[in-house]
Amino acid sequence: MLIPHGLGISSFDRAELNGLKKALGRELDRIALAPIKAQIGNLGAGAGVDAAAAVLSIHSGKIPPAVNTNKIIDGQKLNVSSQQRDLPVKVAISSVYSLGGQNAALVFRRI
Repeated sequence: MLIPHGLGISSFDRAELNGLKKALGRELDRIALAPIKAQIGNLGAGAGVDAAAAVLSIHSGKIPPAVNTNKIIDGQKLNVSSQQRDLPVKVAISSVYSLGGQNAALVFRRI
């Protein structure tokens, strides 16, 4: 499960998607994405809300809904849902950045 930054600005989302495609290749199609900015707003890279959502997904086995994600970018269909999904989550990634230059990708896994 991956919580991308998903800011909702076309040029930023396109750049993030291109980075994810380069990093994950064809695996991106099967990774559940849960951008949560539409629900919580942009709290900045250091707020930790995205990381908390990733950890809670592992703990609860629930992937948060991804609202306002109907628009397809560059023909790339994403593994998102506007409804909460009940799936066992073994690994969750929180990927965030800020316009001021802060960047973080945190990887959590069930042990």
